Amino acid sequence: MPRLAFVRDDHEAGHLTLVRRLAATRGPRWGGCTLVAVDGPSGSGKSTYAVGLAQAIGGHVLHVDDMHQGWTMLAGSIHLVRQLLMDPVRLGEPAAYPTWDWERDLRGPDVPVAPRPLVVLEGVGAMVVAEDLASASIWVEAPEPVRYRRTMSRDGLMDGRWAQWAAQERAIYARNQTRARADIVIDTGPARLTP
Repeated sequence: MPRLAFVRDDHEAGHLTLVRRLAATRGPRWGGCTLVAVDGPSGSGKSTYAVGLAQAIGGHVLHVDDMHQGWTMLAGSIHLVRQLLMDPVRLGEPAAYPTWDWERDLRGPDVPVAPRPLVVLEGVGAMVVAEDLASASIWVEAPEPVRYRRTMSRDGLMDGRWAQWAAQERAIYARNQTRARADIVIDTGPARLTP
């Protein structure tokens, strides 16, 4: 699928128009739900962007970062989320998403998900989780020093895990050509989106 837009500033109204147009044109692909996937590496501004997007288009946000199964299981988390959440919703069956207890470093309880007409799925690996079920896909990026600074200020304890997590992100994104498959690319670097 060719990229439909390259947006350098998330405040441009054009991206909202494009997301609405993609959602309307492509329609619901995830059961009866229209899914918008917002992906990109840690600290790029995905969560901030996704919450604002969901408010603007009337969607409900699901955070993939709540579903990751520990520091070393990014690929395994993607498979588990597809199994517990994506496939059941697609088939009209009861669905849930897995959680992780970061304090105790073990799997948490599954959280049931009620059907919604419009969902913004955001977080590391969201486009990979969604695959072709997303009606619109958005890649959010920023330079690595900016992302590192944002991540450390938000998740200070992650400092020792940054390289390990970033290596998993790069591997997942390279294998799936995630950025190249996005409909919209948004740069949240300096003077674009504050942390």
